[in-house]
Amino acid sequence: MSDRNRSTVFCNYAVTLDGKIAAADRSGAGFSSREDRRRMDAVRARADLIVAGAETVRRDDPPFHVRDAALTAAREAAGRSATPDLCVLSRSGRLNPELKIFRQTRYRILVATPASFTAPPGARAEVARLPVTEPPDIRRLLTELAARGYREILVEGGGRVNALFFEAGVVDEVYLTLCPVVLGGAAAPTPVDGAGLPEAVRARCVLRSVDRAGNELFLHYRVKHTPR
Repeated sequence: MSDRNRSTVFCNYAVTLDGKIAAADRSGAGFSSREDRRRMDAVRARADLIVAGAETVRRDDPPFHVRDAALTAAREAAGRSATPDLCVLSRSGRLNPELKIFRQTRYRILVATPASFTAPPGARAEVARLPVTEPPDIRRLLTELAARGYREILVEGGGRVNALFFEAGVVDEVYLTLCPVVLGGAAAPTPVDGAGLPEAVRARCVLRSVDRAGNELFLHYRVKHTPR
């Protein structure tokens, strides 16, 4: 699939003033505000599919659905599902059957894994395995997702998963919330972890909008792509 025809990929994350998404011990991720969560809901409402790493799902067990009733109603009025589906990237395929994602019926779940995987007994959600390589070929994954009708892809991390998409050169937009807190720590996770991006794929971005609410800044960037 050519870049022109592939799905649109956008990332959304909140960071501290020192560029962290959690403390070094992985605590303290809840530093953003109610306003940030409201805006995150609007970003989710844009998506057909949310992609998250298994570690993020295991550690935080977050609700991935769109919460705002007006946003879900607008999606349904446009002929879309009330909330995006979810794709979990997992090397092992081992996910706790008690996770919230398996106990809901709002969205279907794709588990993208090179390992064997079956839906947990008693899961209420519709669950399917999506075979991938290890490490995952992100461009091939996007081709598979586009073939399933997912054209707007929201990547919600964590830092290792975000890095995979930046390394593949497929991130088109970034929504970033800058939060007025400092966590410190050389080992604290950042929005894009991993070994670092080679110069050829380092993302150069154009600021599309900036908004202030209280002590937070909300920024929206477009990534400038060079022909591959």
